Amino acid sequence: LDSIRPWLFKHFEREETILLGMVEELEEPRLLSSLNSLLLEHADLRNRMVQIGEHINELKSGNMARYRWDASANDMRAHLTHTRMLLSAHTGMENDLFAELRRYFAG
Repeated sequence: LDSIRPWLFKHFEREETILLGMVEELEEPRLLSSLNSLLLEHADLRNRMVQIGEHINELKSGNMARYRWDASANDMRAHLTHTRMLLSAHTGMENDLFAELRRYFAG
């Protein structure tokens, strides 16, 4: 998580600044709409990554009763699995947009 989170946040930042500026200049509403949909997901994904970090710290603290730790660890597994699925879906939509941008610039 410590190696993925900074990379992911930097990736999001580039899309929210450089890529957004470039797509806005194209004045293509469909491309801008597609990108804005992706950008809306960034806030949720960032929040999920922060929550995961906080939850991991809580699990590592040793301040939980065993039964509570087990339940919390299971909740974390479900949260991680769902976050992975959301990231995968986000990546697929991102790849579609990038392919569309390539076609736009090639043609």
